[in-house]
Amino acid sequence: MLEGVIVEAQAGLPFSLPARDEITFDLKVEDNKVLVVIEVASEAAIPQVIRHLRELGGREELSYGSWVQAFVPILQLEKLAKLPEVQFIRAPVRPVFDQGSVVSEGVKLIGSQPWNHAGLTGRGVKVGILDNFGGYEGLLGRELPPRERVTARSFRSDGKMAEDEEDKHGTAVAEVIYDIAPDSQFLLAAFNTDVEFRQAADWLIDQHVDVINTSLSFRSGCFTGPGLLEPTIAKARQNGVLWVTSAGNDGDSHWEGSWRDSNGNNRHEFSSSDETLTLDVKLFEGEVRGEKRAIAVFLIYFAWEAPCTGASDDYDLVIFPEEAPSVRAKSDWLWRSGIPIKWIGVVFHTTPSQVGSVQKFSVVIEKKRAAASPARLDLVIFECLICLSTEYLTPQGSVGIGEPRISPNAFTVGAFYQSTGNLTSYSGRGPTKDGRIKPDIAAPSHVSTVTYGRYQGGQKQGFTGTSAATPHVAGAAALVKQAFPHYTPDQIQKFLEDRAEDRGPRGKDTDWGAGQLVLGSVPEQAKPPSAPSGLNATAKSPTAIDLSWRDNSDNEDGFKIERQPSQGTWREIATVGKNTTSYSDTGLNPSTTYCYRVRAYNAAGASDYSNTSCATTTSLNRPPTADAGPDQTVVVGERVQLDGSRSRDPDGDTLSYSWRFLAKPSGSRAEFSNANSANPTFTPDLAGEYLIELTVDDGKGGQASDQALVTAIASYEFEGKLTQGELGRLPLPDSIRNQLPAVGVRFEERPNTTRRGRRSDSLATVGLSLSSSTGTIVGTPTQAGQFRFLIDALAGEKWLAEIWAIVTIAERIPTKPTADFVASPTDGEVPLTVQFTNRSTGEITSYLWDFGDGSTSTEKDPTYTYRNAGTFTVKLTVKGPGGEDTKIIPDYIRVRGIPTYEFEATLEQGTFGKIDLPEQIKSQLPTVGVRYVEIPKVTRGGRTSDSLAEVGLSLSESTGTIFGTPTKYGKFQFLIEARSAAKTLAEIWAIVTIKAQTPTQPPTIQVAPERLSFRTTFGGANPAAQTLQINNSGGGIMNWTAVADKPWVRLSLMSGTAPPPVTVTVSVEISGLDVGVHEARIIVAAPGATNSPVIVPVSLQITEPMPSLLTLKFTQLQLITDTWERSLRSGCVVYKNTTSLGKLQLVLTNGIVQEMTVPAEKEALVCGDLAHLEILGEPKALSAMSSDASRLALKFTKLDLGDPTAWERTNREGCLVYKNIRSEPNPVKVTLQDSTAREFAIPVESELFICGDVIHLDISVRR
Repeated sequence: MLEGVIVEAQAGLPFSLPARDEITFDLKVEDNKVLVVIEVASEAAIPQVIRHLRELGGREELSYGSWVQAFVPILQLEKLAKLPEVQFIRAPVRPVFDQGSVVSEGVKLIGSQPWNHAGLTGRGVKVGILDNFGGYEGLLGRELPPRERVTARSFRSDGKMAEDEEDKHGTAVAEVIYDIAPDSQFLLAAFNTDVEFRQAADWLIDQHVDVINTSLSFRSGCFTGPGLLEPTIAKARQNGVLWVTSAGNDGDSHWEGSWRDSNGNNRHEFSSSDETLTLDVKLFEGEVRGEKRAIAVFLIYFAWEAPCTGASDDYDLVIFPEEAPSVRAKSDWLWRSGIPIKWIGVVFHTTPSQVGSVQKFSVVIEKKRAAASPARLDLVIFECLICLSTEYLTPQGSVGIGEPRISPNAFTVGAFYQSTGNLTSYSGRGPTKDGRIKPDIAAPSHVSTVTYGRYQGGQKQGFTGTSAATPHVAGAAALVKQAFPHYTPDQIQKFLEDRAEDRGPRGKDTDWGAGQLVLGSVPEQAKPPSAPSGLNATAKSPTAIDLSWRDNSDNEDGFKIERQPSQGTWREIATVGKNTTSYSDTGLNPSTTYCYRVRAYNAAGASDYSNTSCATTTSLNRPPTADAGPDQTVVVGERVQLDGSRSRDPDGDTLSYSWRFLAKPSGSRAEFSNANSANPTFTPDLAGEYLIELTVDDGKGGQASDQALVTAIASYEFEGKLTQGELGRLPLPDSIRNQLPAVGVRFEERPNTTRRGRRSDSLATVGLSLSSSTGTIVGTPTQAGQFRFLIDALAGEKWLAEIWAIVTIAERIPTKPTADFVASPTDGEVPLTVQFTNRSTGEITSYLWDFGDGSTSTEKDPTYTYRNAGTFTVKLTVKGPGGEDTKIIPDYIRVRGIPTYEFEATLEQGTFGKIDLPEQIKSQLPTVGVRYVEIPKVTRGGRTSDSLAEVGLSLSESTGTIFGTPTKYGKFQFLIEARSAAKTLAEIWAIVTIKAQTPTQPPTIQVAPERLSFRTTFGGANPAAQTLQINNSGGGIMNWTAVADKPWVRLSLMSGTAPPPVTVTVSVEISGLDVGVHEARIIVAAPGATNSPVIVPVSLQITEPMPSLLTLKFTQLQLITDTWERSLRSGCVVYKNTTSLGKLQLVLTNGIVQEMTVPAEKEALVCGDLAHLEILGEPKALSAMSSDASRLALKFTKLDLGDPTAWERTNREGCLVYKNIRSEPNPVKVTLQDSTAREFAIPVESELFICGDVIHLDISVRR
């Protein structure tokens, strides 16, 4: 869809929708910007994509996951799509709504009223609805809940709850749910696109809704694997949400089958003899581009068996009228390439006189990739206006690829007529593509609502479709959730399925699911319990009253107890479990009257109250309150201060204090400084827990106690030593480690902490760290001195001990380096490679080697190659923090030179020969293991070596033999090295004289191939170039020339020498040549050659271009050939040519006689005084025709109008019309379907027409 928008914008055409006759799925355009969804490679890349979007003049609306919804300038779409972060740009996908004071008739059918009367009204249950909600505010408090129980939020980019007030689909859904569960809390989430849908669903989940209703679907599922929206639906189920959704209305518009193609023409066979699915359609009156037309409207969805990502482009869907099969509409990707879902949205239109006629339209499935495996196919004719009949419909499987309805995490609802009880013909059937049963249940449709009116039969069907059935199930689910608050989505679904009335085949089936929705009788546990009776209140003490009552129910979940003090209000004070008949109310005030009442409750509600019973507490001294102070953790030997001064007496009595140890470590002798003081102290003498109790007494018999826990931990200390700059470690001493638990101990440093007068240092500041698992201090110290580090030993959150590490770090004194080295070998021939090995000691930071021949190295153990003979002194200098040292070994390396030999030989040009290495040289070399290597183009000893290859010679690596057929003559010197492994044994100079050749036979011209043939189309591009190979198959050297006898033949070379063979490129230039076969010759000649010259024929065939469409006004027509077949069509005479070429003659209105050639199987259509022809090429006499006598029609791919302000654009009879409004002819450029470019000049006030991919224009002034 977007590609068409881009093409029209690039062509400079004024942009309008629909641009052609496709349905654009509400493509939204504002100020030459189009609303799209950008699929980004990752969520992290979204900010960068938005930055590029803004730079290109676009604006983002919202983002979700890796999707960005945005307005993008049309001409910038391709640039944005090329960003590496952008995977794909597509149009937004919108949902299909399954729809085809007032109470729904379904309320009575499903039996929800008895549940409502029993108190089950959805109270406390949240129901979310994903839809559009036009006019909902006008129904609040009447057909919908009051405003305080409705939360509405728009996720649409325009912020509205619907496109307009007439978009009331979701409002009707909410009406039905309100009829069933009137006390539920409603959350209305409005959306428009797939991205907004995901955001809205996430919001409902975050709001902890119990039920979600979607009376809609997206074509987003696939044959294999989860659909595009499945993660969102599964997330809801995982969060305790029952997602109730419609089964769709495709039951009477669906076809499903497997690919069949017995004749191999890549078209699916719907039956053994039929490759088309035929639709009988009644044309109706409509408006196309401002003109009344007879139209037919189609919206078709198509999918094939493949996973939801990475699918190949294997199939296409095509629709066309049977009377005009060339007027075709082809499917396009619905989402993007790789997701195997396509769609067609198209309006076919013709003259208004056809309104009311019945036309046949054919639907064809084509395989695009012949190698594609046969697959299952799915097709839904979602919109067909006005369809009278459709072939091959298959209701089974019509839930198709719709989401959420095919999801295993959705509760899918089919529809039956509430008036008859029969399943609707359109209700979506199962199974799913992976064989699961859908729908799950069926509910009533065609019901009454305020939004869509009352059901009265006939044309007044009320609220229809599976859209109307779904909210009945959502409302019923809300009642079940209230009755059983702890039910999961699976349990609610099972409850409703178990109670459904089985209507289809026994058990759950693919038509009715579990059956017709019936709530059935109210569960006993869902009825409010009976009120308790016989409540009796008895005062037991100044602070307590006992209650008892009689339990009159067996279905209560418990009892709620309420209390009213004298002069006070009733307040719930306790809840007790079921079957309980007594309760003790404590903590009361003395001498106070309290009244009580009790009622039973369960999930369905509460009973009436019991009788009221009152009692008065007795008077009594009020006891004190003890407070032993907070728990403490201290180190052994550290004094603990206890504090009981926060103890209080409500009567103001003086308190006495008594402290005691309830528990302390075994062997401890710790004692209080004064056990009867409010603030005693004691000193822990052993590590462990000291549990202390404080008892306070008011002297009047009132006592109270409180406890405090003091934990004493051990304190350890150890010393250690490290050296600055050296890696070291200080493990925890065993004497300390053994005092701690064997496992589960964690060690943490406490730097810069003061305890009992001494402060800890920080390990990190001196370059050390602590192992948390072992307590070991490790690292390379950066400072010298004595330091104190504090370590706590912990077990979980429990403090076990403190450890002080006293560490002395000694200053490091660097050692002076001592230089030393060895080398190997130290004696050998040029080139000599020596490995030097450093053996220096001490602290070393740098090395400097001097090899004695002017070369140096700073490597530790260098390798060096001596390339000159001599004796060399080697020196190594090493440096470090302690100083430097040098070692010199005089005359350490001895390098000897290699021998040089020379010999002479003679060869003859053009004659194969060889030169063996002289025996006196070979005898100086080893008998085995010698390899000979040529060293060309080098200078040694003042002379430069030649190259064997340049004179046609080669060298034997194993024997040193020179061999070959020399191509040059003269005196040459070649350098050969004799080598053993990587060692050079000797260098050998071969001085070779090559004598000039004396020919023994004359040259012979050899040319291949013997002829050249070229082929192209008139007006097209030059054909591809070809090559000739010219060689000498005789003797000697041949000097050749080549020439063409026609100027349209071009040669890349016209002379040369052979051997070696030469390749010549031959091309042709067709400009100025007519249609037909053209002949030329290439003459190759060589002086002295036995067969000179050689002729190479060249042929060039120029064929007619693709046919042109032509409309001519004529006075007389004569059929020249007898190859015509005559018929009548739509008031015109049709002449069809039945052979290869048909000829006819026209006398035009200006008197010109024109002969035309019509290709095989093409037609001449004669309507009144106009002849419509498809001819080969353009007639020769067209330039002489007047402008009102002829018009050319051409199939084109691209149109360049130049200055768009020079044209006036209108619509006429389904075509775009451009009128030249300049005061001079206006140029246009047209690219035809064979890629040739043509230029025309349109006269002043003249017009050109664009009808589909055909352009009609006046050709009297063609340039």
